[in-house]
Amino acid sequence: SKAQGCVLNNMSLPQCRVILVEPRDARNIGMAARACANFGVSDLIVVHAEKFRAAMARAARSPEKAQQLGLSDGSRDACSQCALDVSAWKGCERLATSEGAEVLRSAKLSVGLQAALADVDRAVAFSGREGSNFRHTTVKLNELAKNVVRL
Repeated sequence: SKAQGCVLNNMSLPQCRVILVEPRDARNIGMAARACANFGVSDLIVVHAEKFRAAMARAARSPEKAQQLGLSDGSRDACSQCALDVSAWKGCERLATSEGAEVLRSAKLSVGLQAALADVDRAVAFSGREGSNFRHTTVKLNELAKNVVRL
């Protein structure tokens, strides 16, 4: 089913997908998984082309790794997502704590943002990074909240 947007219901955001784009540190993934769990969000995708290529290479060498990543023999070539291999992100499990462990187990690794957004109707982006390509406010946070509630 399509991710339609976020609807706040009993501190749960079941229709939301959290996408981390090229996180610099495994700790970001662990903390995001814990935050997702705290708000009832189960759909976490990490976009990282380099880690994705490495995962595909490991899957090609090992049928066990391919199975762990949720890949069948025929799906590897056309694949744009697989299960997140937490062994490639040292420390993310510790920071996810027990609350985020299930989110982390079901998390996906994606080759690119376009694949991660493939079935999403609306997207909202946040960045802590600064520079000419970042931190351009297109809508104030209180206006965003009103728009999300209307969804």
